[in-house]
Amino acid sequence: MNQIKNWYNRQLDEFQAVIFDMDGLLLDTERISYDSFMETCLEYGFENTEQTKAIYQQCIGCNSSRLQLILKDGFGSMLPNNFYSRWREIYGQQVYQKAPPIKEGVLPLLQFLQSRNLPLAVATSTKFPNAIKKLESTNLLFFFDEVIGGDQVRKSKPEPEIYQKAAQSLRVPAESCLALEDSNNGVRAAHNADMFVIQIPDMLPPSELVQTLDQWISVPSLADVLQLLQNA
Repeated sequence: MNQIKNWYNRQLDEFQAVIFDMDGLLLDTERISYDSFMETCLEYGFENTEQTKAIYQQCIGCNSSRLQLILKDGFGSMLPNNFYSRWREIYGQQVYQKAPPIKEGVLPLLQFLQSRNLPLAVATSTKFPNAIKKLESTNLLFFFDEVIGGDQVRKSKPEPEIYQKAAQSLRVPAESCLALEDSNNGVRAAHNADMFVIQIPDMLPPSELVQTLDQWISVPSLADVLQLLQNA
């Protein structure tokens, strides 16, 4: 797929709003989540193998309900009842007791979009109260008009519901929104909502399926996104 062709002649004015994922895109928290997952695995006697890594990779971009289904499917009858809660406890100790790190390029991009008076929203698989905590502690919340959490929708990414709800909350047609995502599940969700998606991969490269999408491009960093939009 020719990514340049997908973006060619795009104008920023085509987009009435921009919708952001949060973890792995705005916040550098995906590695923390992975390390917390592996620490939990070791506590319960699961070795750091390709199988456990594969289970985690399926989790990226999903809400808590879908995460627990993935864990149950991946570990089967060996899954301890409190594995998920212990994982989130270890993770929470690192991201809620102090501000999590912000990804490079976040502030210049948000400031640019704000200067263009574009409505901005967050569509995150993180539960709404926890998303607000993260965005408040990093002083990013005031940039956004709306925040939609994974506990506010029935179907997790890669289903489009969370992006559709974010667009509705901004009173903008979904097809007129630009979505920014790091995960393949998130890209598919936004694309399924008829949005153009720019992917900035974090822990995983674009999947083969994602690379077949038409309304999609991938760039290395948020600085590259800013450059694209400034030149659009």
